[in-house]
Amino acid sequence: MKNFLSFALVILLVFTTCIPAMASEEISVYFNNEKLDFDVPPTIINNRVLVPMRHIFEKLGAKVEWYDETGTATATIGYRYISITIGSPLMDTQRTPIELDVPAIASDGRILVPLRAISESFESRVKWDESTNSVFVYSKDFVDYSQELP
Repeated sequence: MKNFLSFALVILLVFTTCIPAMASEEISVYFNNEKLDFDVPPTIINNRVLVPMRHIFEKLGAKVEWYDETGTATATIGYRYISITIGSPLMDTQRTPIELDVPAIASDGRILVPLRAISESFESRVKWDESTNSVFVYSKDFVDYSQELP
């Protein structure tokens, strides 16, 4: 009985300390100062923010194609082209491979992609605000590249 009470106390402590910590880990993503809402929340893996692929590609103005047989997505804006495959450490941009810190993953029926790598491939600028757990993405048409990000 004493072991059971000790175990119950440990479980109670874990839940009362972990749940508030997890709630404060929500990641906000802004595109050109507009807060984005995702059906699957952004996540952090190895200090990289991953977001649902189609939503961010479309916000960037990309035409998206999905190839289920290979788990590969392509996105095109004008002459810019990228290709990313679930689990691959490489992303193809203009036929040039770029090594990713974190590959694309499948989660809750969505493909999550590394936000910074995708955004910068389409000439957007990205800023992380650790104090608010927020990522700010600015398209090249929205921000003056000679100035600091807001």
